[in-house]
Parts: sequence; structure tokens; C-alpha cells
Amino acid sequence: MIATVNESVDQPKIDADRHIWMALRVALVVSVFIAYAPVFTADFTVWDDWFNVVENPRLNPPTWSGLAFYWTHSAFDLYAPVTYTIWAGLAKVAYVNQPDSWGSHLNSYVFHAANVLLHAGSALIVLEILRKVFGAKASATEVAQPRVQRQSHLSETAISRDALAASAGAFVFALHPVQVEAVAWVAGLKDVAAGMLALGAIAVYLGHRESQIPDRRFQISNLRFAWATLLFVLAMLAKPIGMMVPLMVVVIEWMRRCGPKTTTPSPCTQGEGRGEGSSIANEMHPLPIPLPEYREREKAWWPLGIWFAIAIACAVVAKLSQPAPFAGIVVPIWQRPLVAGDALAFYLFKIVWPIRLGVDYGRTPVQTLASHWPYLTSLVPVAIVVLLWIKRRTWRPAIAGAMIFVLGLLPILGLVPFDFQIYSTVADHYLYLPMLGIAMIVAFAVLRWNVAGNAHPTIAVVILLALLGVLTFRQAMTWKDSLTLFNHALEVNPRSWMAQVNLASALNRSQRPEEAEAHALAALTIRSDVAIVYDNLAASLRLQGRKADAIDAYRHATALDPKDSLAWTGLGHLLSDQNDLPAAIDAYQHAVDASPYDPDTRINLASALAEQGQLKRAIELYQSALKLKPNSPEALAGLDRAADALRKKSERPAH
Repeated sequence: MIATVNESVDQPKIDADRHIWMALRVALVVSVFIAYAPVFTADFTVWDDWFNVVENPRLNPPTWSGLAFYWTHSAFDLYAPVTYTIWAGLAKVAYVNQPDSWGSHLNSYVFHAANVLLHAGSALIVLEILRKVFGAKASATEVAQPRVQRQSHLSETAISRDALAASAGAFVFALHPVQVEAVAWVAGLKDVAAGMLALGAIAVYLGHRESQIPDRRFQISNLRFAWATLLFVLAMLAKPIGMMVPLMVVVIEWMRRCGPKTTTPSPCTQGEGRGEGSSIANEMHPLPIPLPEYREREKAWWPLGIWFAIAIACAVVAKLSQPAPFAGIVVPIWQRPLVAGDALAFYLFKIVWPIRLGVDYGRTPVQTLASHWPYLTSLVPVAIVVLLWIKRRTWRPAIAGAMIFVLGLLPILGLVPFDFQIYSTVADHYLYLPMLGIAMIVAFAVLRWNVAGNAHPTIAVVILLALLGVLTFRQAMTWKDSLTLFNHALEVNPRSWMAQVNLASALNRSQRPEEAEAHALAALTIRSDVAIVYDNLAASLRLQGRKADAIDAYRHATALDPKDSLAWTGLGHLLSDQNDLPAAIDAYQHAVDASPYDPDTRINLASALAEQGQLKRAIELYQSALKLKPNSPEALAGLDRAADALRKKSERPAH
């Protein structure tokens, strides 16, 4: 009779709790779709979307051999086969036979919708992580017991507090405007996919650790660990930033040593966790772990050793794939902490005040150090570290969130040079995974502020989230197309040579070469030592019929970057138009040497050789191009012409 009464009392609470969380999940997904509504009908941008997806011969249309290439080779200084696999699947769906006005056979709407869906998935996983971390469910020991033997340690008020805290953090992750760049940018799929897989690995691993207590089925634990490991590996194969997951898990486990008061004291309440019996630790419910059970769980830390070994291997591959080849990225080692500190301060400012967001902030190491501001801005993270140290007994979740934030950014803070620093050390899309740390800090702040009977925190959270949603919607509108995006970029940073170059590229594709030339020349006044600036200038000059000037511009580009296959190809076309076949062949050969896995460079060289009469060599090149891009119409047609010419030549009688 007593069991029946207890069950009847507990069941309504359990059902209500389940309904609350289901409503929060639905609201989270709906809010993402509304905030990112402008993205669904956005176009591709000329910034990386074209060479990664739109003009990628291995995705137009996708083939198994083209997909296999990305599992055996790095592409554009990055080994990310999972990202290219997703793109191949999307291209299969988005491919249309009739190209658009820009010559694209792919529907951009499919790619944008995929990014938004993945982001919604990430937000749901963050909600689950925060739910686990901040204990918005029964403790591990209570779950293991029959319902009739347990009593809920959380009141309805506590559940609502935990739900508000976890949902506030998840909504901030989902709706913060700094996330727009990764989600709205088709090429940003690598950040979103890697982020979602990394978050999934963390969530599943936390479930794996919960099952490592007495009276639990260790088969379930092992299965969860295998699933978490698969997600972890896939995250790294989507983008190397996934290698930071093991360190993030360690931080979360360190934080979870503090729990609420239980029958058996936790490590924290016994003085083992540097949070000895603090009131906030007893309030926050981060999955209480009684000491004997924690001792049992500590015996099973070896799985993380496997993760660290995998992460180290990933770091080696990432370094070999992206050696930061740009000569302009040279920063003395002693100055790199200043660059990193300035980057952290900048990111924190944009998170607190997400206004005037753009794709290029122009904060290169050289420009940053020349201003002497890093000597002051780098003190901001130092001051935060000091504050967190002072509050270390009561702010452990905030410390954990800050550590996760820094860990997610660590590879791209400038301590080690990387490619994008030619534009800027900081970029919004780098914040995607680190925003988990910010979500944890927000959840902790809401839980700490929210007390029973006080409606002010709920009202404040709703207002904040509504404001973030509006800002995200407005920021998403700037990604409508290339012209809108890069004109906005110039509003944010008038000295953005990257924005000028991309505007020139977009205008060239729109057959507006005079305007494109103006933007290319504007870029030259800011940065004249980068080949891509001359590439776009040459393209605009060529469209205007100024072939001699275009040749000079291409030669400038190849002098700055001998591996610029785009410049060598353009130069080859112009020289071929002038009937200078030997010079054109030389240019095409340089293009092949610069991009040996690009079938188009081989087709260009083969066509020039065939025209010169070197038919056997041309046939070999056409055949090698077909291995890289099977069923290529250009390669097949060229091969037929060359083979037919060689056959006719062999049939001629000898004189």
C-alpha cells in the first residue's frame, strides 16, 4: 500500500518534468528556425563556397571516386573527409541539370538548410549536456534504485530552476549572433558538423560515466563509450578542432566532483575538490556523486587515455596538412601570448556586445602588435583568471565554462600560426564549439541568481533571448549573397582587403568587370603582397578585353605565389588566345604542378598539347583527368579528338 502511494505521488512529478523538457526542446528548435529563417533562401558566397562546393569537380556531380579522394588526401590545407562526405551527400540531393545564371548546378537552399538543421541538433545536445551537468534529474544512485525506495531530492521549484538554467545556456548557444557565421556560411559546415559531433561525444561520454557505478550493467557503459568514441573520431574528421574534446571532458568531470548534500558526502564536501561544503555547490545539483561511488568511477579513467592518444594523432595530421604557408604570418614566440590574450579579450567583448559582427575584423598579428593595444587587452583574460581564482570555492561551474571556452579556441588563438591569420587572428566561426563554455557560464549565473519565488530571472532571461534572436535574424540577413555580405563586411571594417577582393570576384562573376576592377585596385592599396588580389584584378581586366594588362597582373600573382594554379591557368588562357602555345603550355604545366589533383588543369594542358601536335602526351593527360573526374564531358571529348587525330596521323602514308 505504501509503494502504491509513493508511486502515485512521484508519477505526476515525473510526467510534468518530462513534459517541461519536451516543451523546451521544441521551443529550442523552433527558435533556431525562426532566427535563421533568412539563411534558408541565401545564395552561395564566393568566399570558399565556390571552390569547396560549387566549382568542385568532385561534387559536380558527386562520385564515389571523388569522395574517396577526400579520405586519402587533404584538401585546401585541411584533412576533413567527414565534411566533404556530408557535402557529397547534399550535392547528390541538390544537383540540378540546368545551371543557374552563375553556372552553378547546385541548389544552395539544400546546403543552408542542412547547416541550420545541424545547428538545431547541436543546441539540443547542449541542452542535454547542461541538464546532465547541472543535475536536472535524479542522482545516479536514485536512478539505480526502485522507485518505491527513492525520494526525489529535487522539489518542483528546484526542477524549474535547473530547467531555466540549462535552457538559458542552450538558448544562448543557439541564438547568439556570433554563431551566425558558422551556420549561414556553406563552407562553415565543417565548424557546425565538427561542433555537433564533438558535443554528441561529450554528452554520450557523460552517460557512459554515469553507468560506471555499482549495480549497473557495464555492457551498457562499454557500448556508450564505443558510441562516444565514434562521435569523437568523426568530429576530428570533420574538423581537427574536435581533438580538444578529451580536455573538455576532463574539465567537466573535474567540475562534477562537487555535488549537493547527500547521505554520503561528495569529494567536494569532504574537502577533496577545493569547494569544501560551499553553499552554491550544495545548491547547483551537478549530478551528485557520493564518495564511495566516485572512488569506483575513478578506477575507470583509462578510456580517456585512448581519446588522448587519438587526439595527439589528429594534431600531427592537422599540422602536416596545414603548415601555415603564408610568409606574412611570422610572429616571435614571445609575442604570441599577447596576440592570444588580445584575441580572447576581443571574443569576450563580442560575446557580451554582439554588435558590428563581420567576416573580417582585420586583426592580423602584425596589425594587432603594431597598435600596442595587446599590452592592455591581454590583461582582460588575466583579470578574469584572477577573479575566478578568488571565487574558486563557489564558482567552479563558471571556472569550468571558462576553461572549455579557452580550450575550444586554443589551437586558433595565435600561439601557433595558422592560415586564416593572413586576414585576421579572430573570426566568429571559430567560436562555434567554444560557445559550450559560455552556455555553462550562463546556466550557472541563472541558477545562482534564481531563487524560489523570484520571477525576475525568468523575465530577464526571456528578454535577453528575444534580443539575441532579433540580432541573429538581422545578422543572418547579411548572408543573402556575396554582394550583401561583403558590403556589410566593409561597413564593419573599411580596410578589409579580403572584402574588396571577394566583391571583385562576385562582380566578375556577374559580368560587371569595371566595378570589379575598382574593388581589386582598392584591395591593392591595402595589401599588394597577396596573389589573390592580382588574380581578381587580372580577371576583371580580361573581361574588359585588356589582355596585356591582364597578363601583367597574372605574372605579378605567380611571382608572389608560384603555386597559384588559378593565376597560371588564367595566364595560360591568355597566352593561348595570343597563339603563343609554348608559353601557354608552360603556364598550364605550372598549374598542374601547383594543383596535381585538379582535373581541369590537366584538361587545359592536354588541350594545348593536342593543338601543338603532342597527341600521345595529351591522351595521357586526358586519361589521368578522367581518373580524377570520371565522365568529365571536356576530358571525354578531348580524348576522342586526340585519339582520332592520332589514328589519322598514323594512317597517313610515310613520305
